[in-house]
Amino acid sequence: MERMVIDPPGALEAARRFLSAAQIDAADVLIDEVLAVVPGHVDALSLRGVSLLARGAGDAAFELLGALASHRPDRADIVANLGAAHRLAGRNEEARFCLERAVALEPDGAGHRQALAAVLLAAGDGAGVRAQAEALLDLGRRQGRAEAMAKGHALAGRLALLEGAPLAAARALRAALALRPGDGEDLTLLSDVLARLQNRDEALELARQLYLLGPTDPAAALLLARRLAEMNRWAEAERHLRRIVATAPHHVEANHLLATRLTLMGEGAQALALFGALLRRAPSDAELLVRMAMLVRLNGDLEKALSFVEIAARQVPGAVSAPALREELLLALGRMDEAWPPPTEALPTPAVTVPLGMAAAEALALARFAARLAPAGGRMACHAEPELLPLLAGVVGLAPTPAPAPREAVPLSDLPVRMPMPHGGDGDGRPTIPYLAVEVGRNAAWGHGLADFPRPLVGLVWDEAAPGLTLEALVAALGVRPAGGGTWVSLVFDGARRQLAAHPEIVDAGAHFADARDLVAAVAQLDFTIGVDSLALHVAGALGREGIVAVPPHLPWTWAHRGGTALWYPTLRVARQPVPGRWDEALAEVAAVVAARGTPERQAPPPTATLEDLAQEDAG
Repeated sequence: MERMVIDPPGALEAARRFLSAAQIDAADVLIDEVLAVVPGHVDALSLRGVSLLARGAGDAAFELLGALASHRPDRADIVANLGAAHRLAGRNEEARFCLERAVALEPDGAGHRQALAAVLLAAGDGAGVRAQAEALLDLGRRQGRAEAMAKGHALAGRLALLEGAPLAAARALRAALALRPGDGEDLTLLSDVLARLQNRDEALELARQLYLLGPTDPAAALLLARRLAEMNRWAEAERHLRRIVATAPHHVEANHLLATRLTLMGEGAQALALFGALLRRAPSDAELLVRMAMLVRLNGDLEKALSFVEIAARQVPGAVSAPALREELLLALGRMDEAWPPPTEALPTPAVTVPLGMAAAEALALARFAARLAPAGGRMACHAEPELLPLLAGVVGLAPTPAPAPREAVPLSDLPVRMPMPHGGDGDGRPTIPYLAVEVGRNAAWGHGLADFPRPLVGLVWDEAAPGLTLEALVAALGVRPAGGGTWVSLVFDGARRQLAAHPEIVDAGAHFADARDLVAAVAQLDFTIGVDSLALHVAGALGREGIVAVPPHLPWTWAHRGGTALWYPTLRVARQPVPGRWDEALAEVAAVVAARGTPERQAPPPTATLEDLAQEDAG
């Protein structure tokens, strides 16, 4: 039988395509056929090295590619592949040397520059990454190579993330995807960035795009499940998670998300058993320990969750997520000085910056420390995104600005560890309040607008995505009017306002909020505020107004409490859900607190401090 004639160049080009598509077996068939005809074919041997790398056979790949590079040191592709072998073995400095050599041999090799940039990015060499990104963009412009420009934009996005600039990262990644739509890595990264920026709808849409490109790819299915879970669309997320676990029973994140789903449904014991089976397989794995801590916390056992985190920290001292979770748990337990050890003297704080993606409620909670660190009677610059400026303008000690933060600016989250005093501030473990003021004109306008409604005026905030905390659930538990008469005043200003259609008796204040200053002024007119963990409840606490908040068992740190009184906002009560899945006990506690207040006589709203009043008092 006559043997088929092999065309080595054509066969190797096809092998390259197969390798790019991760079809390694098909590529190896063609490589073998070429080597059978030409045993020492350099290009075929080089591709065999790539195939070995793709299979994770690093030692064999290094031996082969090392011999080839010694024989042909002028071949950029071989030297670059040798760099990949070094990197697979964790020899990052050697990988860098090889890739720099490959770029020098072939300056227009976009792939070599991208690989070098990946090594530089892992090393934290921002200047080196920037140089490669700019070179790729220049290459793309000069030669009209869209792929090179896309790689340049993608690198710029990754560099922006390294530098803590997620908005710039999103812009760069959008530019990359416009040039190469459907790139899996860029879609994944942009989806993650947008989720961090709270742009969850678009983050979910990008995850869907990736999933449609490869519905059998576990990574794509996991990203989609993660995005759905972030939006409380757990039933949809669960379908994808169960498919992943069916084919990869020990997949850590998929099992963790499934356990989270079970916990939120009130099946905490089953959830812990599910994830505990993974932990028993690797009891010293820091990631598993931290994830178990998260599940235990979700079930409401903060002390036990803290013990898991401390075990993880001892097992792997550098575990990335353990310190942050430990701090949150200590704060939720009210152990503030353990979480934020105070310095012996005040540290210079010339300006502060609000980290991108920080929720407005958390920013307001942390902003309380500004008055203690600002110059006496003065204010320090606070660099923040435009949407936060109206809220922060009323905080004593802050002068918010949208200008870029200077290098010396301190993150808002670092303020608590820059004060040489107990974090309570008034000697009994409670923070000094109020520290938020109302804009005079808006205060008068809201006072006039609410003047004709029967008192008490009780603010109401619900969560349409949380079973048991919808408007219907709150009305069922609390009544169509506050106990003893009065008026419910809705402080909801997002899509959840749609639930008001069935309740014309509730005043829709949120429909008239131009920005956070209106929310502050409206809350200042109220006798009491009730609701879920939300900006409105934080505003009530920062103003020193009375209220009660319903919180889940995992207890966000800002609602740490003793005896039911919030430590950070002592005019607020905290009704904690005893176990996930049921809110009836917490809402019964809320109803009892409201009923116990009685019906105040019709009167003017309590006096509201202006920013000038509070600043003068603080200076005194």
